[in-house]
Amino acid sequence: MVVAVAEVDSAELRRVAEDLYGGVPGDFVATRAAAVKRLKGSGDKATASAVAELRRPVQAAWAVNLLVREQGELVAQLLELGASLREAQASLDADTLRELTRERRRVVARVTQAAASAVADEGQALSETARRQVEDTLLAAVVDAELAEVLRSGLLVQPLSSTGMSSLADVQAIPGAARLELVRERPAKRRPTSDRVPDEDGAGDESDVAKERDDTEREAARRESERAAEERRRTRERTRLQKVRETEQRAVRSSDSEVARLEQDVATARSRLARAEAELERASSKQESVRARLAATEEALDALS
Repeated sequence: MVVAVAEVDSAELRRVAEDLYGGVPGDFVATRAAAVKRLKGSGDKATASAVAELRRPVQAAWAVNLLVREQGELVAQLLELGASLREAQASLDADTLRELTRERRRVVARVTQAAASAVADEGQALSETARRQVEDTLLAAVVDAELAEVLRSGLLVQPLSSTGMSSLADVQAIPGAARLELVRERPAKRRPTSDRVPDEDGAGDESDVAKERDDTEREAARRESERAAEERRRTRERTRLQKVRETEQRAVRSSDSEVARLEQDVATARSRLARAEAELERASSKQESVRARLAATEEALDALS
């Protein structure tokens, strides 16, 4: 006898996630519990279990989710800038890259401030740590096209980073979730309908479908290859930075020892200087005393003469 395994209703899971990650963190647990109870009551235990596993976002992640929903145009501007930066890097256009890098700093600062303002509008204050994490998240999305899609899902649980993340499942409530539509969404490029030449039995439609499927598969393979290459690059960069850190740590320890030795030398020299000054003071007093006696003796001799 084969027992059917209940499947998660992905559409319902996404709807619940939209409510949870679009609200304030203080309501998260209660909202999630109500959704779990409702789903269990309707008999959808699989989706209820999936909802129960959704994690409450940290403040920085919530701020970015809020930003995606309320300041979509500003977020779109940042991500478009990231796409332009990656294109300039790929084409080795140094002048454009320098200009876009300066623009990136300005836009990231503006978007980070917008996130802080959005949080303030909800009656909360963005901590300095959370503010830095928001900035790191925005920078990661600018650098990495895949992380840009994760940001646009509006379902962040943890802040993003261009290095140091073991899995997207660590930072996204529903890994692979579709992105939210932003105000400045660019329309997809379409092939003119005049390019299609269907025949009477619909062979043209079938050919187009097959071609689109092949294009989709090639695009998926390309993106997978790019992700693998990027992961290898990140691994090499992490290894390099770890070696640099170890070298700098050794240098710091050596510098600490040198500073401690010199401080001890200075203390010893100061002690010697203090003793020498005391001896000089005694010698000066003795000199004055001897000179006084000599003067008295000379006066006595003058008197006798």
